[in-house]
Amino acid sequence: MINMIAAALPGRYLFHRGEEQGCLGSRWIERNSPDLLCGIEAAIAFDRAGVDDVITHQSFGRTCSDAFASSLALELNGLNRDFGYRPDNTGVYTDTNEYAGIIPECTNLSVGYERQHGPRETLDVVHCEKLLAAMLEIDASKLVIERDPSIVEDDRWWFDRRSHGDAFAEAVADHPALAAWMLEQCGVTLDDFQMEVWAEDMDEGGPYRPLVSS
Repeated sequence: MINMIAAALPGRYLFHRGEEQGCLGSRWIERNSPDLLCGIEAAIAFDRAGVDDVITHQSFGRTCSDAFASSLALELNGLNRDFGYRPDNTGVYTDTNEYAGIIPECTNLSVGYERQHGPRETLDVVHCEKLLAAMLEIDASKLVIERDPSIVEDDRWWFDRRSHGDAFAEAVADHPALAAWMLEQCGVTLDDFQMEVWAEDMDEGGPYRPLVSS
């Protein structure tokens, strides 16, 4: 994003604080300074693992239309033949989620990192540089703006883990491989599961402890 600014690529650039603590910065803007978002048709977060996801759903539900995700993927793939971007509905939670009730198209884009939130996290810097080059060349006029932010499409695929009793947890504990297979069949990725584990740990009220290398 700093390089996009340096290249004078038009846009509104926001660097949020506290994303890992519950999107504190973006939530504050949405509640206290929504005028910053007026007139913006699309919000793109560069915060998704992997190299090919254009996220359409987060904890808000649908935050981005399939048409927008497909048009963004088409533009990116057309600018670099190594890319394989495509719409993905298994997003979890990042800053653009907080803007989904104001901005029509809110997505999260894969930037090349893996094994996030741990000491073995890696970043594919080559992919990141290719993505930067593509973003500097992208024709924003070809991106399709379709979603109405005033309409909440509550078609989320996840469930409230607190609604399931001990018997269910015991069955999963007895058959972990089967439970993992069923989650995969439902579209749940390891990334999504690890985020839920992290969210559960945060709910316990413990202090936020950034991971450091040992």
